[in-house]
Amino acid sequence: MASTKPISPSLIAVMDKSATPNRLGQHVIRRAKLFEGRVTYLASAAHKELAKETGDAFEALYPAAAARSAASAIAGVGVRDRSPEIRETHLDAIVQARTAAGSSGDEALALIGDEVVELLDLAFERMPGWREIAEGTISVTEFRQQYLHSAAAGLHVIANCIAAARIAKVPVPEVLDALVEIPWRRDALQTEAPPKDGSTDLTDQKLPALHRFFEGTLAKTVWDERARSWRSSASGATRAGYESAINRVLHHICKEHPELKAIASDDTFTELGLIARKRKPGRPKKTAE
Repeated sequence: MASTKPISPSLIAVMDKSATPNRLGQHVIRRAKLFEGRVTYLASAAHKELAKETGDAFEALYPAAAARSAASAIAGVGVRDRSPEIRETHLDAIVQARTAAGSSGDEALALIGDEVVELLDLAFERMPGWREIAEGTISVTEFRQQYLHSAAAGLHVIANCIAAARIAKVPVPEVLDALVEIPWRRDALQTEAPPKDGSTDLTDQKLPALHRFFEGTLAKTVWDERARSWRSSASGATRAGYESAINRVLHHICKEHPELKAIASDDTFTELGLIARKRKPGRPKKTAE
């Protein structure tokens, strides 16, 4: 009797249509140009086989869970999603705030979803790598080989920068223009400590190289013995890594574009979830009479 691989708990969670983040995620995945034919619900090999059977075009880029998280982040949840329950609580509050204007919960969620799609489409047209996919000048495979934001962690960084712009009420297009200036390519390397003679030979193992911007957050640079050169790969979608990257990017934008300084304010960081909310003072201690 043939054996079948059990459905993973993460896939079950993503497909739960009763959860608000999943409903928002599905709305965005179906409509955003970035995710069109590029979101995986299964392992890439299984998804490719299924696409072959159905005749659909498919290029694996982001897992459905990452797309769902990005949608919630842009909607206003930010990184306040340390568990599915916490993410849903915050998103439900955002939807509830919209219903105060007279729309139903479903209408409010659809409206939020349309706003997220519009912002992702704008980013898709502007961000390096995404722009080339949109223009048809590179494939998804080439994008994954060349850019750090081909990993889920990079998607989280861009989504939360858009969320920060919305929270700070600064123009999202201007923030995207600032994001474009940052080196997102994997080969954007520099020697760790250039010698006095000015040598920056990245084919010399004795001269350690680092990514120019994302080293230690989205990027981890290692020596590739086969290629005889330094190579920067994605460091993994750890929360500590991408939250540090978000922090670094927002402060960089604030420094390079003072007119956007609100994007890195304590209020913005608190609402985004990068800074813990200050606790209200408790009841005063009783004094002995």
